[in-house]
Amino acid sequence: MIVQFPDATPLSSTRRLVVTGRFFATGGSVPTSQFLLAMSRQLVQYVVVRKDLVKVLGWSIGAVIAQACHACTAVIHMFYQEPCTQEYLQDLDNMHKIILEVPDESSLLKLQSQLKASEIFHKLWIEQPENIPTCFVLKPYPKQDVQQYFKGLKLFTLK
Repeated sequence: MIVQFPDATPLSSTRRLVVTGRFFATGGSVPTSQFLLAMSRQLVQYVVVRKDLVKVLGWSIGAVIAQACHACTAVIHMFYQEPCTQEYLQDLDNMHKIILEVPDESSLLKLQSQLKASEIFHKLWIEQPENIPTCFVLKPYPKQDVQQYFKGLKLFTLK
């Protein structure tokens, strides 16, 4: 696990610690409270994809992955100046995404509506020219700020 502390300066001089068990690879010690603060601030992007695109409508897995990729790119572009997005982009090799599934279009739109009402910023991807809502992606958020919206959803699988 790699922990990046909020006071880190530009990418070339980022302060990082590789954590293995209870020891820190830097050889130094980090106060427990500072470590826990860094862990509680884990930034994630939630990606929610319709399961029926593959199982019912017969889309290829590649086409579904492309939809999620389009939405991820779009939401980063839309919220590029946001502090959490900038922080998320500082450590490209350690981005964290959680890919979840919903059964169908109505489930996707219902959850998307709840996020909208709660002012949780995201991008709903609508495949054109067919006008089919396929997925949505949240801008990067601290996990603890948004995980409650996704309780009960399963990780996306092909089964």
